[in-house]
Order: sequence, then C-alpha cells, then structure tokens
Amino acid sequence: MPERLAHRFSVEVLPSVAALADASAERFVVAAANAIETHGRFVVALSGGSTPRATYERLARDPLSSRVDWPRVHFLWGDERCVAPSHPDS
Repeated sequence: MPERLAHRFSVEVLPSVAALADASAERFVVAAANAIETHGRFVVALSGGSTPRATYERLARDPLSSRVDWPRVHFLWGDERCVAPSHPDS
C-alpha cells in the first residue's frame, strides 16, 4: 500500500458528549489546517442530525472559528436522509 494511503485508526472513549464535541472540533481544526497547507483547501462531508450539532456549534464560535481559513473549506452533504430544511428532521 502506498505510504500516503496508510492510515492508523484508533478508538477513543471519552467521558461525556461535551468531551467528544471538544475533541472532534479540535480534530476538525487540525485536519483543516493540514489539508489547506498541503492542498490549498479542505474538503469535508458533514453529517446531519443531532449527533454532530455540539461539534458544529463549537466550530462556529471562537476560539476555534478563528483558527479555520473558512474560505478554503469546501462542504459536502454527507447525510443519508434527504428532507427539506423546514422538515422536523432537518
């Protein structure tokens, strides 16, 4: 396998939903910075639903928000559901 495709994965158990949101938001910021430095942009597929909401809220506020070069971030929709923005499940 080419080196650039070799990844190491691990499972981390965190003590709370808040800790998970903090950790995932920090990883998003680091991944964005690395991708932008390497490729000039960061392409990310966002999940919908309530699970990632706390992470997204952290990313939308400082201090994390100011650490992301948002004009270089490209968002893709990655949810398996397709409902209108006005739908209760949106």
